[in-house]
This record gives sequence, C-alpha cells and structure tokens, in this order.
Amino acid sequence: MTQTPTGAAPNRTWIWIVSGCCVLLLIAALVLGIGGILLYRASQSGGGEPTMTTGTGGSEPTSPEESTAEEPPAEESSAADPTAEETSAAPPVGGAVELPTEQGTLTMTFGAVDWDATSEVAEANSHNEPAAEGHVFITVPVTVSYAGSGAVDPFFATSIVFVGADGLEYALADPVVEKDFVLLGEVPDGGTAEGTLVFEVPTAATGAGEIQVSTHETEQPQVAPVL
Repeated sequence: MTQTPTGAAPNRTWIWIVSGCCVLLLIAALVLGIGGILLYRASQSGGGEPTMTTGTGGSEPTSPEESTAEEPPAEESSAADPTAEETSAAPPVGGAVELPTEQGTLTMTFGAVDWDATSEVAEANSHNEPAAEGHVFITVPVTVSYAGSGAVDPFFATSIVFVGADGLEYALADPVVEKDFVLLGEVPDGGTAEGTLVFEVPTAATGAGEIQVSTHETEQPQVAPVL
C-alpha cells in the first residue's frame, strides 16, 4: 500500500503582520484624533483675556464719568457785536454829536423838542413872520462846547437840518428867539454856550424826526435823534 506524502502546512505569517499593522494604524488614528480634539478645545477656551493695544503716544482712555463731565460749549451771543465802523458811526447817547472843525472838536447836545412853539416864537420878537398855513415853529435847545485852538462860531462852522416825520429836510428858520443859535457868536477853547434852534415844518411832520449836523471836515452828517 502506497502512502501519499502530506503537503506542507500553509504559511500564515503574513496574516499576523497585516493584522498588527492595522492595529497600529488604528491606535495611531485614535491618538491623532484625540490630540486634535484637545488642541482645538484649548485654542477655543485658552489664550487668557484679550489685551488692548494703543498706538504709540496714545493717551489713556477716559472713564464715562470724565466724558460726561465735560463742560458744555459756551452759548453764542444772540446779537452780533458791533464793528468798530458801526460804533464810530453811531451817535452818542443822549442826542449829542461830536464834529471835527478846522482846529478842534465841536460837541453839540440837543434837548427836548417843543413841537409847537408858534406862540413863543411870535412873542420873542414882534418882527418875526408867522408860520405858513398848515405849518408850525418847533424849537430845540442845544448846548455847544468846543475843544481846540482859538475859537469857533457854531453857526458858521456847521450846517444843520431837521428831518421830519415825513422824511423831508427843513433848514433853520428866520425868526429870532431868545438865545438864538444864529447869534451865539464864538465859543473859545474849553468854553460852552447854550442856544435855541428854530425850524418851520408842516404840522404833519411833527412828533418824530432827527437832527443832522455836518461841518466842512465831515464826510457824512452826524445824526442826533430828537427827544
């Protein structure tokens, strides 16, 4: 009886090698996965409190209390201040004007107007002509003072008109009255004189107006509102 030889047992070493490699790969994958998760969580929760940087030379931030405690801006004036030109052009308070003369300064201060001095003018001089129909004589007291070289005659040194309520100009009238401005004569340096201006105006032009005075040295008349 003949025996057949048995075959050699198959070699299964490669199976164990492959299995070992798979196990190692699985372990490496788990380690890498766990490590990645830990790093991600650390990056999200770690890092400490954020710091605030400022530019070079930046000032320290102010607290809310300091910001709200700032002073409010100053209120603007409701009316603009007058310019130097407007101030110089405005007449002095109290119905007075200052006028340059050839050698000094003449100051004229006007008093309250008598809006119907017709009877007083008639009584002042019997030669005075009566006012025209529909007109009246008005009188304005004036005080004149002078500062400068020599003396000055206010009547000859000035030109005076009354601007009535109708907007028209009226020159000095002819009637002669007590202390007539026309007859004041010369006023010396430091001197003062009192006179009376007389104007003949329509009755409708009374009650309001102004007096305009100029000299040869003034470019524009000086204005004094009547009182």
